[in-house]
Amino acid sequence: MKKNSNLTIVAIVLSIAIIVVGVLLIVKNFGDPQLSLGNAKGLTGDTVEIPIVLDNNPGIFGGQIIIDYDSDNFSFVSITNGGIFDFCESNDTGDSVAVLAYTISDKAKLENTDQDGAVAKLQFKIKTSATKGEHKIKINSTTNFCNAKEEIVELAFVDGTITVK
Repeated sequence: MKKNSNLTIVAIVLSIAIIVVGVLLIVKNFGDPQLSLGNAKGLTGDTVEIPIVLDNNPGIFGGQIIIDYDSDNFSFVSITNGGIFDFCESNDTGDSVAVLAYTISDKAKLENTDQDGAVAKLQFKIKTSATKGEHKIKINSTTNFCNAKEEIVELAFVDGTITVK
């Protein structure tokens, strides 16, 4: 009789564990892949940081992100790799920043990453002539990502703001 009750307890515990793991996997993969910009606040003359964040990553090799900003109020300063991709480079054109982020294996083979988190962190200087208030920093619609099979990965975009106090 004791063996049957122990087996029942083990079966119940295993069933609960399987259900919990299943729910966690569903929650992790819930929602569409999304690329979003953070928000920042600062005074004229300050340098602020805007993170570029990837959520619900389905497996991406890399891509190009175009960030449009108001060059009358801000100037692009620098970029820092957020760590999801091995390489992260930028090119500022004056009204937009092109960010190239990708991962390549040691054998020069395309390789996906499925990590969520910061793709990069952009630093902007608030010009001394900047107008107070909230200013949009936008992800340009020409932004695109692909996986290691060179298939386009569709992402939802969420813009950010810089608020000049």
